Amino acid sequence: MADVIKVLTQEVAVNSTPSTISSASLVRIINLSNTANALITHRDAANTILGTLTLPFASCDEAVIYLMKEPTDTVQSNSAAVFGTSVGFY
Repeated sequence: MADVIKVLTQEVAVNSTPSTISSASLVRIINLSNTANALITHRDAANTILGTLTLPFASCDEAVIYLMKEPTDTVQSNSAAVFGTSVGFY
């Protein structure tokens, strides 16, 4: 991933409600929990699960991911401590 990103939208909670994150194609997702991993679910517009992954808690180096998706795809999490924003990169 590039070292320079362009933030395109305000950060929003990624929780149990599916969200397109402002119809983003690239989403920066971070888990701010100090103790709990989060399960991230990626679905297409037809609500079919495309994939899931475990996002480690904040003290781990892997607490941030960049997810490429279609603008109509949604993401959700099982944690209230997960946030996402639409980004671009150079």
